[in-house]
Amino acid sequence: MNRIPLLAVLFVLAIAGGLLSMVLAGVFGLVTLRKLGKNPQTQGCMGMHVYPWGQALSVASVMTLPRGYERWRRRGRVGYLFADGDVILAHTTRLDRWLGRTCYSLAMFSAALLGVVLVIHSVF
Repeated sequence: MNRIPLLAVLFVLAIAGGLLSMVLAGVFGLVTLRKLGKNPQTQGCMGMHVYPWGQALSVASVMTLPRGYERWRRRGRVGYLFADGDVILAHTTRLDRWLGRTCYSLAMFSAALLGVVLVIHSVF
């Protein structure tokens, strides 16, 4: 009986999670970022476009990470790269926040799992 190695299963889960997070990021961009981009109060508070979908992950991280950490991150020298959490949270609904949290959490979990799989594969 052939058994599938655990490393292969973890790799497939990481790739599937990454693909699902990309789909959720697309939906998040269409639903939430478009709404925030049309609002004149939030246009300049959504972070900087450093890489594709960087603004979506910046806004989603505001919804996921603790507010104290978010404020500390904004006070740094490169704080202009990140979204302003107080403004973003004031202009989003619970559904928008849930979608952002799900998208960001799934993307970070998939990236971490893929990193663990690659390290284990290279060591063993």
